[in-house]
Amino acid sequence: MRLVALLLLLLGSPAFADSPLAAMEWLVGGQWESKTEVAPGYALETRTTVAFGPGKWSMRMRQYVKAKQGEYQQYETFFWVDPKQPRIQYITFHTQGAAVRGTGEIKDGVMTLHQAAVNPYPEMRLVFRPNAENRDQYRGEIFYKKGAAWDKVKSADSTRTKLSEPPKLKPPERRGKLELLAKFAGDFRYFEKSSNKLLGRHFHRFSLHGRLLVGWDYEQKGDKEVPGSMSVIWSDPISRKIESISVFATGAVTTAIVQAEGEGLTWDVTDTPREGTPVRSRVAVAWIESNTYEMQMLTQEDGKWKLTDFVAVGRRQKPTKRPR
Repeated sequence: MRLVALLLLLLGSPAFADSPLAAMEWLVGGQWESKTEVAPGYALETRTTVAFGPGKWSMRMRQYVKAKQGEYQQYETFFWVDPKQPRIQYITFHTQGAAVRGTGEIKDGVMTLHQAAVNPYPEMRLVFRPNAENRDQYRGEIFYKKGAAWDKVKSADSTRTKLSEPPKLKPPERRGKLELLAKFAGDFRYFEKSSNKLLGRHFHRFSLHGRLLVGWDYEQKGDKEVPGSMSVIWSDPISRKIESISVFATGAVTTAIVQAEGEGLTWDVTDTPREGTPVRSRVAVAWIESNTYEMQMLTQEDGKWKLTDFVAVGRRQKPTKRPR
């Protein structure tokens, strides 16, 4: 979220070469509809939307399933580029709480994702293959590894259509530990406390029925807002910790572990640059009013965390722009 973005704003971020994800431009825009027979007499109908983050260094994919009672979101996948090497990393989140990580590569517009074996499923490979004659169609293929060979177990064709309205069916949210961050949902502008200078804006919304908190961050440059980063926050089912990833318009990536500290929160942040060693810092957030927070940054000296002079204040605003 923007709290992490401020760290990079102060440290500075290198401008990287073009993002490998830019080759997936053909997948972005509209929505993709698919109908696949998964059992005799039963077809699974899905709708998928895809959007880039700033600089095309991240990508968000949401899949909805059509059911008798309506449409609901089943999966959400967050893609980004490894800052140390030109490969894709991703996490797929399931509405039931699972979070599966993997890697991938893109060649000639074809994206291949690799997923390690997860009981009861063997090692898996997913391929997104565009139709060479019609860019509004693609084929998704799933392969399971059996011995040294890869067996195709399923394929489905998807067709791009006009983006429809969000699903009307809204199952109960299951925020769990993310309830600690519920106050951050919404539109905030944040200022340097000492000068009251406007620094930027962060906008967060719960997704996947409360399983995720997805954010868009904007830097204030003069009288304009410039997209800064896209982030995702979740409660990991394995580590049982609240984790986050922020991917910036420069290609830089930060990860963080979020913990409750009394009435506030602390963010233990790791910034991974393309060159050099990772940089660790800590951000402490305290609510001073129901719609206002104060943020302080800490750096590590001699193994101890020490406060810096920088303090920012975030104030809730009425939403002016809602990213889809």
